[in-house]
Amino acid sequence: MGGSASSDKFGKIFVKTEKNVYFPGETVSGWIFLNIVQVYPGSTLEIKIKGKEVLEIFKKAEEQTQGGVVSSKTKKNLVVETEKHENIFYHHKMPIYAFDTKKKGIQPGQYMFPFSFLLQSYLPGSFEYKDEDVRARIYYKIKAHIIPDLKPKEPHMKFTQKVMLREKHKSNITKTVFTGIYKTLWCLSSGRTNVSFEFDKDHYTPNDRFTMNIEVDNSTSSIPIQQFLLFIIAKFTFTTKDGRSMTKERNMAKRVFPGVPAGGRLMDDKKIFVELLMKDEKDVYFPASVHANLIQCDYFVELSYIYPQRSEERRVGKEC
Repeated sequence: MGGSASSDKFGKIFVKTEKNVYFPGETVSGWIFLNIVQVYPGSTLEIKIKGKEVLEIFKKAEEQTQGGVVSSKTKKNLVVETEKHENIFYHHKMPIYAFDTKKKGIQPGQYMFPFSFLLQSYLPGSFEYKDEDVRARIYYKIKAHIIPDLKPKEPHMKFTQKVMLREKHKSNITKTVFTGIYKTLWCLSSGRTNVSFEFDKDHYTPNDRFTMNIEVDNSTSSIPIQQFLLFIIAKFTFTTKDGRSMTKERNMAKRVFPGVPAGGRLMDDKKIFVELLMKDEKDVYFPASVHANLIQCDYFVELSYIYPQRSEERRVGKEC
């Protein structure tokens, strides 16, 4: 992943991690590369790790202004105010190397320093979301830094590298989720429909391929199912630092499947197979599930069964 660096007359500093994506509880390892072209008046190389969430809420209001000499008409302008909330939930600093101060600075040359640190297991994943009402971000940065403590007026040498985290899924639902539905039509019992779901794994990342099997047993029912509608729904909850909440839901994907006749079955080799890439209709990757203080995102799979003259829904929760 790219980073931002300071480059000046003294040389350059650069950070590279072994991987671009990590999970909480893993060890982040990498190297700091230092290229000094003339003596730099610093003594200690250190690394800082910061995790931060930023929530921006956009408030729209009309502002009326009176016309000038030529026109006395009142004009209405749309004004957008931004309410910003920030939370630094993770901050860690550690020294990497102390240079010999007797040499009055870091001598010219090329240096490479390995580093590693353990991520806390509770950390939320990286996140990015924006619409007309809100912008929400969770990000992590690693910064390598040398302070010019021998000559404080000289520029600092630093390099900032972003690191992506994916939150670990807290459920272990990969096997069949079973539902049984008793149906009635005109107050008379019409039998029972059994529907089961099976996911291929217990968590997904934004560029993953989502696969799911659906089996339907309508053999004891006298009512046909005309159609199945499958939705992947994202639920976002944004909470300000003073406790105000905003909830949004977005249909991220939709699939339509033929139904099953009365007394019919879609089982075994006839079961419904669902496969889709974790992108929306605009070819944008789904934001990852996260659970932070200001920002939360969960995903649900919703299957609707369409009957003659009526419809019923069953929602099955599944984080992606």
